[in-house]
Amino acid sequence: MKLLMYCVLSAGAAKSFIGKKGVQDQNTKLVSHGDIAVAVSPFDPAISSLDIQTLMVYHDIIDYCFKLGTVIPFRFKTILRDEAEVRRHLEQRGTDYESTLRRLNGKTEMGMRLILDKIPIVNSVVEGTPDHDVNTENPGMSYLFKRRKIYGQQMATDSRCQESIEAAKKVLEGLYVDLKVESSPKAGSGSRENEILISIYFLVERESVDRFRTVTEENKSILGGRVLISGPWAPYNFV
Repeated sequence: MKLLMYCVLSAGAAKSFIGKKGVQDQNTKLVSHGDIAVAVSPFDPAISSLDIQTLMVYHDIIDYCFKLGTVIPFRFKTILRDEAEVRRHLEQRGTDYESTLRRLNGKTEMGMRLILDKIPIVNSVVEGTPDHDVNTENPGMSYLFKRRKIYGQQMATDSRCQESIEAAKKVLEGLYVDLKVESSPKAGSGSRENEILISIYFLVERESVDRFRTVTEENKSILGGRVLISGPWAPYNFV
């Protein structure tokens, strides 16, 4: 049976690993090579496994390993044929994995979601646009005025999103070593049509997590929208 890959573990974390039930109710174990190891479990690709419960089990195993020490998470359904192929993979990528483990050592991921209200499309968005709908016999001119208003709204929205991102970076300066914005403001989407969702991921020293939470809570009012914090997580967005 094929093997499902969960994460690469550092040598220190691997020493404390105890096999647990993973995806498809299969026992997890380690496949080691040199100073690193991979948590794996038998996996049958023919069995449907794209449900929430399966994903929760998958991430629970990664979270368990992360509690033991530094890890490099794999994306779900990273599958190799057998233990021999896993060891060949570790032999080929071992140097890169060891470097990444050193970079991530002692760090965790914190997530921030900023929920902003969209700026409504109004004639006043663009300076010089009349306060009433364009009424002209020229449909091309009417179309251009409408596009101008929409473009003006997008410009204002993009500017607001960037201001919120910069505010978050400034508020948390010194409390993270790296960050990533999941999507650009133009690609952002919210739970409702009048909302924009911005996701920011911060790589944080483990000992700074409590301070990270406190500072975020104290400065929510200046971030420009509703703020949701999650974590600490394994560093999914920094591998």
